[in-house]
Amino acid sequence: MKSIKKRQLLLGLVVLLYSIIVLSYALFPKAELNQFLSTQLGLAQVYAFSLFFGIVIIIFALLMIGVNSYKKDNRKPHLSCG
Repeated sequence: MKSIKKRQLLLGLVVLLYSIIVLSYALFPKAELNQFLSTQLGLAQVYAFSLFFGIVIIIFALLMIGVNSYKKDNRKPHLSCG
């Protein structure tokens, strides 16, 4: 079993936290917890600009996947014929 790297764990936690916040607000907008959170500094901006933050998280995730695959390709020894 492969060990989870700190970067992957951090990215997973950020995406999970963002998903929970946005889904709870989308599914239960009148809940008291969402009304309280939407008035807190920081979370109010996440609620107001959820599409922007979602796009930023997706771009960041794609960049991390690209960097990881690039690093894996460079670690493989290249065999030459001849």
